[in-house]
Amino acid sequence: MIKHGAWESVVLLLICLSSIKLAFDTWEQEDNSPITIWSSNLDIVFNIAFIIEMFIKLVALGLCMDEGSYLRDEWNMLDFFIVTSSILDMALTNQDLEAIKILRMLRALRPLRFITHNVAMKLIVKAL
Repeated sequence: MIKHGAWESVVLLLICLSSIKLAFDTWEQEDNSPITIWSSNLDIVFNIAFIIEMFIKLVALGLCMDEGSYLRDEWNMLDFFIVTSSILDMALTNQDLEAIKILRMLRALRPLRFITHNVAMKLIVKAL
């Protein structure tokens, strides 16, 4: 069983790797190049990992009925929004609509998930 501190470290590592991947995606590439295919597959892996994390938190904390439930915390609401927009983006990958491009733009919010898992960063953001 993974301890709580180790779990947080794994999630923080995934968030950092996902952020690096997002920065790498800004580099122009051909649509069918191996790098683009790897990037797309890596994006799916990160999305699945974040979906699993959200699901575990939802099961452990409950959705929104109790005082300490998942959607009662502002930071978890941000996580929920980011993960849900990623799910919609994955579901509508083959569509070429303007609204879908907005969902793809919301990927830039992923690095904000770092704040939700770092107590010191939460304190700084709340102070600002």
